[in-house]
Amino acid sequence: MKREDISEALTSVSERYVEESRPRAKRPVRWGWIATAAAVLLVAVFGGWFGVKAILGRENGRTVYTDPTAAPIATAAADPTARPSAFAGPLMLASAEYPATPGLAGDGYYTYERALRERGVFGAGEDLAGFYARLAGELLEDGKNGVFSPYNVYMALAMLAEITDGNTRSQILGLLGSGSIGELREQYGRLFDANYRNADDCIMLMPAASIWLRDGYVYNADAIEALKSAYRASSGSGTMGDPAYDALIESWINEMTHGLLADSAKDAAATTPDEVMKLISTLYYKASWSTEFGRETYEGVFHGKSGDRTVEFMSGAAGLCYRMDGYTLVGKGLTGGGIMWFVLPDEGVELDGLVKSGAPLAAVLDRSSLSEEVLYDNIFLNMPKLDVSSSYSLIEALERLGVTDCFDASSADFSPLSNDSLFVSKIRHSARLIADTKGVEAAAFTVIDVTYGGLLTDITVTLDRPFMFIVTSADNTPLFVGTQYDF
Repeated sequence: MKREDISEALTSVSERYVEESRPRAKRPVRWGWIATAAAVLLVAVFGGWFGVKAILGRENGRTVYTDPTAAPIATAAADPTARPSAFAGPLMLASAEYPATPGLAGDGYYTYERALRERGVFGAGEDLAGFYARLAGELLEDGKNGVFSPYNVYMALAMLAEITDGNTRSQILGLLGSGSIGELREQYGRLFDANYRNADDCIMLMPAASIWLRDGYVYNADAIEALKSAYRASSGSGTMGDPAYDALIESWINEMTHGLLADSAKDAAATTPDEVMKLISTLYYKASWSTEFGRETYEGVFHGKSGDRTVEFMSGAAGLCYRMDGYTLVGKGLTGGGIMWFVLPDEGVELDGLVKSGAPLAAVLDRSSLSEEVLYDNIFLNMPKLDVSSSYSLIEALERLGVTDCFDASSADFSPLSNDSLFVSKIRHSARLIADTKGVEAAAFTVIDVTYGGLLTDITVTLDRPFMFIVTSADNTPLFVGTQYDF
């Protein structure tokens, strides 16, 4: 499905799927409700940043109804009497719009950022520094290349907190540093506003979210509406375990991540008949270097953990350099206010220990403590081109971080969503980051399956041994964090 096709199919979730939950026995699916709702959806038009339009179905020109014996309610076909032969299939019931943020090139960016600061948007992520550091310590393995998106994992866990309650919710809120679900919603919204950028000529920083519902299952209306409004979540509906539904979910992930994670999207999108919901968060980032690397590259030796290897290096100016305890911290600017940071351990200092200590990430997230150590002028950086990707199962890591109840059907509390016995059966995270002479492109997704049952000097830094990298946004949110041990 093309991006424009998805954005054309926009409306509210059918009331069929969002009744108040209460204990009940299984009952036949009332297809007529969907047919009635489809007619209503044709006249629903909303405005605003994430405006919506009427939906006609998964395929243009096909009627939205699910009873093949019923008369068609509405059709977009030229012939108003035309009747499809069967159910139209899985639907994008609602899709958030992502409008352009024009005028960010050149000095326009600073005007835009100043307006955000005046609104008090920046700084929402300060309380998340501990979460980001603890997660990095869990996911980045000793001696192995890796990359993940702290912000993207945060997005998914925030949505999970929204549909849980009791101790289950408290564990997630505690990990995310929020005192209440209202505080979490406010923080999520500020982080979104501080980081969202959609300017093709300058920067793309696109956080997105979606919920995927199971046909025939009754959800609490308040929970679904909260996911849509507070988290700007698109929504879909279909038969869990249906390859057509899986393909729609996979298409959405690939659209939101620009195909950068296509190899892992298919597996993550796969549904099983016992699932009742998928929560998905995605993040796509693309920015050019503020000061480009030279087009000429050279072959150099990278002294990896497993041995030396000849790789392609880039050379160019960097913007910031700090002498730290046991390592050098170098920052190279990106368009849109971002920075890619590099952590190079001193000779004889192991990268593993620095990563586990959390010191480099803490230094990046609290740059006020670095002001006296900065080296301002004539900083040169030699770095290898990067293309690093990773996939993780997050359950064990989150359990070690204190989030346990949601994974146990006997203790998980999903009462805001449903009174049935639900639990999280899988949480998968995939990320990829590419850095070349032009800039940085990166993407990540997280899928949650909810199942039933101061000195001035010249310095040259050469990243020719294991190093860490951190990409931050203008809000100083860590978008991607990784390690490069070998090539």
